[in-house]
Amino acid sequence: MYTRLFEATLYKITAVSNLHVGNGEANFSVLDKQVQRDVISNYPQINASSLKGALREYMTFVKFKNEEGKDSFRPLVSTIFGSEPTQGDDKAHQGYMNFHDAKLLSLPVRTNKVPFLRATSKEVLREYQAYCKNFAIECDLDIDNLEIGHELDETVVAEEWQYNKSINLNGLKELIGENIILMKDEHFRTLAKELPFVARNYLENGKSENLWYEEIVPRESQFYFALEQPNDNTLAYKLTQEGLDTNTLKQTKKDKVVPEYFGEFNTALNQAELFIGANTTVGYGKCKIMQLDTTIAEYKEAQDEPKKD
Repeated sequence: MYTRLFEATLYKITAVSNLHVGNGEANFSVLDKQVQRDVISNYPQINASSLKGALREYMTFVKFKNEEGKDSFRPLVSTIFGSEPTQGDDKAHQGYMNFHDAKLLSLPVRTNKVPFLRATSKEVLREYQAYCKNFAIECDLDIDNLEIGHELDETVVAEEWQYNKSINLNGLKELIGENIILMKDEHFRTLAKELPFVARNYLENGKSENLWYEEIVPRESQFYFALEQPNDNTLAYKLTQEGLDTNTLKQTKKDKVVPEYFGEFNTALNQAELFIGANTTVGYGKCKIMQLDTTIAEYKEAQDEPKKD
């Protein structure tokens, strides 16, 4: 059996307030500041570098903040995220955990019956399924048998599209939550392409200057992302390379410090509330993170196999 070098954990991000994680590129469209997007699907996403920076700031200055007057970077933070060169050590150390892009799972869509429904599509769900497979995470969604529609008892107009009630969306509730609408792929693509935007300006001496337009991902949008930590063999090798244990490979596997950091970090991240992206001082980017209930497929198969005498 193929042995994976890293073990993945899957998380979901829910935007509590409007979110702007800018792509940092100059453009000549009507929108001056656009959000980050997947280069293939063109769906909004949060790049791994932006996500890692937000998580590091949260872990450093909120969750694992040291006592005043002491080094603010706990060993856990530098082990997970990496560290810059310090006095007496001219090398930067790579972090032990791999961070991946956060992909779009759902967007809120306005309706004529309720303020919003959580919209997704089969295209988005198939991408989620493929994402799970890449990380050997089991995904039991029966996408082909899901019926286009929503959970309400009457016909709904979502933006300009009309949808009827669906009878089999229960399989999505554990992943997305309540008030789901499964939209046609082409309708969801339009919804994701035409995100809302706001006008922003800069005040100088009480005078409005430099008006610009900024694209936002609306509150209640959802993303998913994976974090990978090295398995025992990979960890033992990295510990040896980093000089955390100068004994043999077998002996480094007994080092419990780094695995404990992984557990402590994952516990802290589940149910965390933090800010991601720009404009946090005006309430942008507040997000909740929760760990999705996932099982590593290869591990489950091994557990299901009968034990040999």
